[in-house]
Amino acid sequence: MGNSIRINHPSKKISAAIIIPGSKSESNRLLIMNELSGKKIRIENLSSADDTQELKRLLASPFKILDVKNSGTSMRFLIAYYCVINKNKVITGSHRMQHRPIGKLVDALRYIGFKIHYLQNEGFPPVEIIPAERTHLKYTVDVGADESSQFISALLMIAPVFPDGLTIKLQNKIVSKSYIQMTLDLMKLCGIKNTWKKKEIRIDCQKYLPSVYHVGPDWSAASYWYSIIALSQEGQMVLKGFKEKSMQGDQIITSWMKDFGVSTKYTEDGIILKKESEPLVNEMTFDFNDCPDLAQTILVLAAAKNINLKIKGLKTLRIKETDRIAALHKELRKIGAQLIQHKTDFYELKPNWSYNGEKIETYDDHRMAMSFVPIAMTGNIELSKPVVVSKSYPEFWEHLKNAGFEIK
Repeated sequence: MGNSIRINHPSKKISAAIIIPGSKSESNRLLIMNELSGKKIRIENLSSADDTQELKRLLASPFKILDVKNSGTSMRFLIAYYCVINKNKVITGSHRMQHRPIGKLVDALRYIGFKIHYLQNEGFPPVEIIPAERTHLKYTVDVGADESSQFISALLMIAPVFPDGLTIKLQNKIVSKSYIQMTLDLMKLCGIKNTWKKKEIRIDCQKYLPSVYHVGPDWSAASYWYSIIALSQEGQMVLKGFKEKSMQGDQIITSWMKDFGVSTKYTEDGIILKKESEPLVNEMTFDFNDCPDLAQTILVLAAAKNINLKIKGLKTLRIKETDRIAALHKELRKIGAQLIQHKTDFYELKPNWSYNGEKIETYDDHRMAMSFVPIAMTGNIELSKPVVVSKSYPEFWEHLKNAGFEIK
């Protein structure tokens, strides 16, 4: 696939059934837990995402230097994992990864008693984990929870290995709380008990038990199809494998999309998405604090539907695969919308829908690419660097073709 593509849907009507790949978030956590269990956890429907396949490869790598490329999850999880198994590893990544902060995680691990050296800039990758005597590890640590839930998840997964377990005291406002809960729920299914009271999580010394887990399909990926249905003239889709009970916080998309006129029906095979109406209101309020991966989907859809948004919870978007707020500022202008910041974490989207075919840049960010694709339901759209979607959803372009999109 080239440096840019053009996408269109001739009929503007959707009728399709697809199988979305397994959740990247569930898969990556399970891979770490499987290693800590002594490979006693059987993972079914492992995600096909580049991030997951790369993490699987790195966990099996005999080499000292590990390159996570652009995977923030792999960076955070591997630092904690190689600390607790006491292996000398250098963990590095792409140019962008070397500008994504890890200081709060490293500070916590150092406080517990592990040795980690920054190899370039303090607070950022690459780092080297130095094997060290572990006779006096601390069993209580304070961690800032206002930057990345992955720091917390990384510590939680290694906590049962500590001789005295670990108590994590969460400092400041908790972001992406649903991902912390997902980690704890997966650990519980693999035999690890916990107590979470207010802003303190306690995990005693325990063993991961032999278990089998079937990874559910990815709700973050499903969000793009909800947006496509909302922008269709007529639309109904079957997304196979989804269940009403899910650990993924992004399942909230089923509720949010009601106001955009899209219904969700659960069946034995999965879910049926159906366009019931045009949006029911012209102004909405969203807080993305617990589910920041849905922000781009909702903002682009609202812009295309001329819906004013009042928005909170975008803080973590600054340190994702790109600075997503800066990227949205630039690309939303191309479809007539303004993203205005009023306070530190309060934004407003002011739409005035228009699109003249100007190329949408993706900034090496899979979610920037997939969130803008639905506007192809309104006409031709040009998109740069389409290969970026493989980070989380490699089948995306093929699934679009199956749903009647023309891609050139």
